[in-house]
Amino acid sequence: MAKLKELLNKAQSLNKDDEYQKVIDLLTDTILKTLNSADLYAEKAQAFNSLGSTYYNLEDYDKAKEFYNKAIEADPNYAHAYYNLGLIYSDRKEYDKAIEFYNKAIEFYNKAIEADPKYTLPYNNLGLAYYYLKKYDKAIEFYNKAIEADPNYASAYYNF
Repeated sequence: MAKLKELLNKAQSLNKDDEYQKVIDLLTDTILKTLNSADLYAEKAQAFNSLGSTYYNLEDYDKAKEFYNKAIEADPNYAHAYYNLGLIYSDRKEYDKAIEFYNKAIEFYNKAIEADPKYTLPYNNLGLAYYYLKKYDKAIEFYNKAIEADPNYASAYYNF
């Protein structure tokens, strides 16, 4: 158990410091399977997702897609990766595929809200997903919920 806590702390620290490749190298498949910790899988998914976002910002969408899919492989419940894949398909004007991934993200964001109704990020991201689906009333509803959960949450105001 001490090893698990130590690895989790190290992975969280590396993710915080934007050392994503080090997280991936640290959390090998063997370690993940041996320790079987959802938290470790989530940290690895976050690292893959962050690398994907780096490539997305560089407009290397194929490489970004590869890393988003690796994030989902590491943690099939990782909503951000589904959302980010939706962005790629929207950018490519493949709207049916984008909707598919936005809907999947919505499913997991809803689960996050059930687990912690005061967690603002899922509300905000649900708003963004609905915005990209052109369901503006639903988007506003979720931005408002983010603001209700935390009146100082600037992203929700910005997305309005």
